[in-house]
Amino acid sequence: MRCLLILAHPRRDSLCGALFDAYAQGARQAVVDCRERGTFPAVLKGFLDRVLTPGFAFHHDDQGQLSKLLSGRTADLITTMDTPPLIYRFIYRAPGRQALVCATLGYCGIRSARIEPFEPVISAVAGQRQQWLDRARTIGSRLRAGALSSPQRCAPCSRLARGVTASVLSDDVDRAAMRKGIVLSILVAAGAVATLVAVTPMASPGTTVAIYALLALLALAYTVPPLKLSYRGLGEIDVAFTHSAGAIMAGYLAQGGHWADSTPWLLALPLGLAVLPSILLAGCPDRKADQAVGKHTLVVLLGPHAAVRLELMNLGPDFLLRIQRHQDELAVIRCVAHLAKCVVLDCQTLDVLYVEAFHYHSLKGLD
Repeated sequence: MRCLLILAHPRRDSLCGALFDAYAQGARQAVVDCRERGTFPAVLKGFLDRVLTPGFAFHHDDQGQLSKLLSGRTADLITTMDTPPLIYRFIYRAPGRQALVCATLGYCGIRSARIEPFEPVISAVAGQRQQWLDRARTIGSRLRAGALSSPQRCAPCSRLARGVTASVLSDDVDRAAMRKGIVLSILVAAGAVATLVAVTPMASPGTTVAIYALLALLALAYTVPPLKLSYRGLGEIDVAFTHSAGAIMAGYLAQGGHWADSTPWLLALPLGLAVLPSILLAGCPDRKADQAVGKHTLVVLLGPHAAVRLELMNLGPDFLLRIQRHQDELAVIRCVAHLAKCVVLDCQTLDVLYVEAFHYHSLKGLD
């Protein structure tokens, strides 16, 4: 593996220079061929303008379509700053990071695998700075296993999902940062529930807190040990429940309803039967990646054809529950009947099934 290291700071004997050296040391220990370049911010822009040129980094054809010529390459970004993190991210909207990650590297197909900010520098004591140096060295040494971590190689997903997956699958994570994120998430969730209870006097505080706590546990149990429902063939059921009965019950209780009433459960039934097939269908393209990391989803356990058949079995009751509201349901039933025929005949490729299924969703005109 070849790695280009760029120091974008005017002084070589600065904290940024020390972080640069620590990362380079870790990368060399990982037996990576490193080539170093030292630049300061203005020259960094000039460096990128001269290197990421049309024909080398990207290309536009006659129709204006963009081709990202550096796809498959990754970048680790290590930054320092003194701006308070919350102000930088939520008020300034992280302009420097967005410009580099999205408008520059991303435009050429370079994926930002890791973004590690060290902040604030001005108030950091010697011990904190040493922890930063150790962290930079650790990030560099990770290149031994490749530019991407195991969770990043499995399947594309959101940043939050990647972070949760990394905390489960990888032993080499920043535990302090993970704990900080978990605590912050709990505080934000608790504040949101407290606000909801305060503005909805008709709701029972105890019941409202209990249902939201249950939904939070189910959300964590999808990936987090010891349950790890998504690895045991129960993740799809978990998602179908939380996205149907869970969501409806949360709103129903906030408006003064009772959990034992039949109304929210009846309303959730067709929604749950619609969500479950969608999750099953979404798991088909990820079957091999999930199987490779030991993630036993229903698609992995049953196989793609059996999973699609199970999807169709759930769509039937969903149609019957909705037929009074949708006049074009007969056309949809004919479409799904054709899809069922394809499944029974065991067609050679699942691509036909995916096209038919997405065509069905467009005909149904829901969600």
